[in-house]
Amino acid sequence: MRWTVVPRFCNAVVAMSLAIAIAMLILPQLAVSAEPIDQLAYAPNPRESAPKAAILDDANERLKNLLVEPEASPVIQATTVTLRGKRMPVAEVLKAIVIQTGNQVTVDERLGKIEVDLFLDRAPFWQALDVVADAAELAVGDSNEKSLILYQRGEMLPRKDNAVYAGPLRFCPTAIQARRDLRSAEAGNMRVSVEVSWEPRLRPIVLIQPFKSLQAIDDKQQNLVFDGLAEGSIAVQLDADSASSAYDIPLKLPDRTVQSISSLKGKLNLLAAGKVETFTFDKLDGAKPIDKKLGNATVTLEDVRKNQDIWEVRMRIKFAETADSLAPHLASWVLDNEATEGKVVTNEGFETTALSTNEVGVAYLFDLPDGPAKYKFVYRSAATVHVLPIEYELRDLKLP
Repeated sequence: MRWTVVPRFCNAVVAMSLAIAIAMLILPQLAVSAEPIDQLAYAPNPRESAPKAAILDDANERLKNLLVEPEASPVIQATTVTLRGKRMPVAEVLKAIVIQTGNQVTVDERLGKIEVDLFLDRAPFWQALDVVADAAELAVGDSNEKSLILYQRGEMLPRKDNAVYAGPLRFCPTAIQARRDLRSAEAGNMRVSVEVSWEPRLRPIVLIQPFKSLQAIDDKQQNLVFDGLAEGSIAVQLDADSASSAYDIPLKLPDRTVQSISSLKGKLNLLAAGKVETFTFDKLDGAKPIDKKLGNATVTLEDVRKNQDIWEVRMRIKFAETADSLAPHLASWVLDNEATEGKVVTNEGFETTALSTNEVGVAYLFDLPDGPAKYKFVYRSAATVHVLPIEYELRDLKLP
């Protein structure tokens, strides 16, 4: 049986935020292996049950208060493309883009023969890809893990005209839904759906959009009212196996004479994982607390103990009190599992043992009939978490 224990809090919002934080940091990749490595045990993946977005209010003080130290690391800056030529096959263009940016993009053999004329001079990755796709009348989608694919767009509109580029991100408004409750005297509400895409090479964790950093103006140059907590935020949890996600911006329904949103501006923070480090602990039998530090992360193997028929491997991961201390408060983030040779041994679950603003404790549970003496504990996690402020503006959005 797999199970997870999460401490209870009186405030439901705090409890939700806590559960999210635990899933994020303690499940990057976990392995218990024999020497030499021939058995591995991985922590369960909570993505299927985790919410993809949440609105956070003042109860999540730790998250809100820690958004103060942006880090403009080159790791998460936009890559650029320079390409000039006529009648260039799409397949050859994509090969050049992969070399220049490190972002994997593919196309099938038939569509790859389409020829395009290009003049790109240090264009951001997403803008360059949209130009190529539009010139070839193709669409862009997720292919597989950390890869994009170009395919026939059919009835889809060209990409570039409806997109906004900011840093390594691409924003695209996809829908506006209006709702009015006929039983209520309130004006009603509407939601602007926004698709956000990131460069596939990145290890994104979460986008955090504070309501106080949003501004919307209608076609009469009047401010629109947001339907949310003034001090709250929209947290968009990002799946590293994909290259895009979506979120809704809630607003109060304006007067019927308003026909469009002239401008919708936002300032958000992109949090992305840095270099993945491996923390290895040997001699689990009778283990004493051992600290190992890489980058801004310290992993402590606290104890290995038997609990009835199950063995508990207790550990803590702590980040320095910098922007990296945001890590325990982010959405359900699981780093991509790396390919590792050996026979997989599934663990029986986990439970949290501690949680603070920059530290998470967890006990992983394993069925080891012969005990832990022949095993070692391997934990892989990003040692840093980068924070990149992003400003964007969506314009001329027609209301339904």
